[in-house]
Amino acid sequence: GVTSAYFPLSGVLVSEKVWRTVVEGGSKFGAFGHGYTYSSHPIGAAAALANLDIIDNEQLVDAAARRGRYLHEQLQAAFAGHALVGEIRGFGLVGAVEFVRRKDPPQAFDSKLLVGARVAKRALAGGVVTRALPNADSVAFSPPLIISEHEIDSVVQVVREAVDAVHDELRDAGEF
Repeated sequence: GVTSAYFPLSGVLVSEKVWRTVVEGGSKFGAFGHGYTYSSHPIGAAAALANLDIIDNEQLVDAAARRGRYLHEQLQAAFAGHALVGEIRGFGLVGAVEFVRRKDPPQAFDSKLLVGARVAKRALAGGVVTRALPNADSVAFSPPLIISEHEIDSVVQVVREAVDAVHDELRDAGEF
């Protein structure tokens, strides 16, 4: 994301222990050969620097922290206690709502029911892009750093309506 996907570029951070292993392994096994098509490309570097300037100048990290707290407050307000919701989790501007057949003791839905995918599909029909997480009946939230509180309210409302609709479908089908 360092270029906001305007140009391919990535970075890797490793611990000192991993770095030392690579460096010391070079003496024993030869140079660690790596490189990619766009490595050190000046356009990628320029895009990354411009993007980092925007993030810094517009204080997007601080804004994302505030919006993240707001997102989680709204998710809790909308989904805590919902019959279909087993867990609300996340950190910063990343969140997820997990759906369960039963809360106590926790019991998952049959994976063939695709509960998370059904919620995501209904949310999309309502104009909200979320994604069903693989191997779990959960939908994830990872909005852009510039999302507003009003937009968060809209996202949460549309997803709540989608969850309610899927809940009603499952109830009517005798799934819980």
